[in-house]
Amino acid sequence: MLEPFPDESVHGAVTLVALPGLGRNARSFPPTALSSVKSCSVRILCADYGNATHSIQAMAYRVWEDLDHADLLQPVVLMGYSMGGFVAQCMYSQQPARVRGIAFVSTTAPTVEHIGDFVGNIGQPKDAWVEQIRLKLKRAGAPEAYLRELLDVNVSSRVSKEEYRRHTVAIIAYIVSGVAPQKVAKITCPTLLLYGDRDKVIRPEAVHRLGTMLVRSSVTEIVIPGVSHYIMAEAPMEFGACMRSWLTRTGLCRPSVLLGH
Repeated sequence: MLEPFPDESVHGAVTLVALPGLGRNARSFPPTALSSVKSCSVRILCADYGNATHSIQAMAYRVWEDLDHADLLQPVVLMGYSMGGFVAQCMYSQQPARVRGIAFVSTTAPTVEHIGDFVGNIGQPKDAWVEQIRLKLKRAGAPEAYLRELLDVNVSSRVSKEEYRRHTVAIIAYIVSGVAPQKVAKITCPTLLLYGDRDKVIRPEAVHRLGTMLVRSSVTEIVIPGVSHYIMAEAPMEFGACMRSWLTRTGLCRPSVLLGH
């Protein structure tokens, strides 16, 4: 299901598809964070992965299906936050001609070597599914220090533990598959890397590493100082200004709709 951004006009010249992160829905994107983007006549739709959560690839297919059902066949700009960045990578690999640009927000191209970006605090596994993931990662060669506890279950009250678990398993499967770097290397559209310099979930060096993999794309890298992982909530005005600047500078917004703004 695609949810229009609050008070969204359906007549925007450019469609921006916002892809939420782990265990979250469209509320990942506060209205204040994208209000300045809306002002340049960008139509914003927030994706909901529904029950297509058994793999990152399935989430990507689900969003394309929702776009098809909404008769949105023209190319779109993707904005992938955290896990949503992985979904954006798969969406591009599935239908590259339909993607005009990608904004990677607080995300990376995950690999087993950097699985530490996705683990919680050191401790003991609390659930059988966590132990299953530990064994899978160990077989894939992840460092033992990173296997002590995965993705602590301090889950937001608005997200069920089961939904969080399914998303977690999908993320781990995507990481150990080793396909992310190859998918990223094939991206040719303009890309934005936007992140905070205090992010401890996906560390700045991991985001920068994503940029080095985008060998065929025109990359813009922007760091917001003093901000951690959830930059849309922590610095909504700066986030919106960076998104608008990138959209206009790369020509993803039509010049004609910018007059008067």
